[in-house]
Amino acid sequence: MNDEKEEKKENFDAGPLVEINYWRTRMQKITTWCEQLKGKDFNMVKNAFISKSKQHELSQRGIGNENISKLLNDYNRLDLSLTDKLNEAKDNFKYLSTLEKFIEPLYKGTPEQIEEALPALMNTIKMIHTIARFYNTADKMTGLFMKITNQMITNCKKRILDGKKSDDIWNRDPAELIKVLESCIKLNKAYKDSYKETKDKVAEMQRGSGHTPFDFTETQIFGKFDLLCRRVAKLIEIFTTIQQFQSLAKHNLENMEELTNSFQNIIKDFQNKRYDLMEY
Repeated sequence: MNDEKEEKKENFDAGPLVEINYWRTRMQKITTWCEQLKGKDFNMVKNAFISKSKQHELSQRGIGNENISKLLNDYNRLDLSLTDKLNEAKDNFKYLSTLEKFIEPLYKGTPEQIEEALPALMNTIKMIHTIARFYNTADKMTGLFMKITNQMITNCKKRILDGKKSDDIWNRDPAELIKVLESCIKLNKAYKDSYKETKDKVAEMQRGSGHTPFDFTETQIFGKFDLLCRRVAKLIEIFTTIQQFQSLAKHNLENMEELTNSFQNIIKDFQNKRYDLMEY
């Protein structure tokens, strides 16, 4: 029951569904333990200890009584703790499950579709932060945002690679690729703007109320996405240049062939270094 941190060892790129499934599984586990504690066998043992404890009290000869009292105290403490943990798991799962339909585009949609879903997603996160009894801590909310960021990155990389290996990017039509790359940068900006807008709205609502502010560690939330976008910006530069040279090669300009051949050699040399272009 106390191994929450051990249980929550996650992949570096875990998405928000991992968080929802964690609390679903934890709720189911603790529910099972609670049912066992209310079962016939547990109650039989507990009642036997209570009876034995009372006998010792009556006889005023406390041989073994301390051990029995300790066991009963441990049992009651465990029972109360389980109830608290169950309430937390139920509450967290109840609110996190409201995110499921809004995070679906992160897994199945395009960057443009994710961008469209951002207002509804942020509104639901704002609701969780405002109403949830256990999940509105800075650590949990930051962790949730980080998982949302992870899934946006996974989605963007998937769209850029289009089901192929990193090396195959060089064979793509530059104009088509640049459009996809730009959509990733646009999504990152929209995500930040939506977060800031939500933060400002909550601050306005809570002015003077003393409630927990909607203000989390932004470097943790957006840092990885910013790194990806820096890589994406470099790729846009490279493929814009490739596109320009391809366009120039179509014209019979004086000395152009020599320049385009030189450029192609530079690109081939770069390709031969076998860099993973998506390893930002």
